[in-house]
Amino acid sequence: TGYEISFTRYFYKPQPLRSLEDIRADILALEKETEGLLDEIIGRGEK
Repeated sequence: TGYEISFTRYFYKPQPLRSLEDIRADILALEKETEGLLDEIIGRGEK
């Protein structure tokens, strides 16, 4: 005789999702932070 316990069903507590505005703000901040980084790496930023 066997019994299967669904641990996910009984013990999983889903985390609340972040709002789209928060995610968008993080992406824009990262883009601003890395702006021009590729040009510096490959040498196009030199004048």
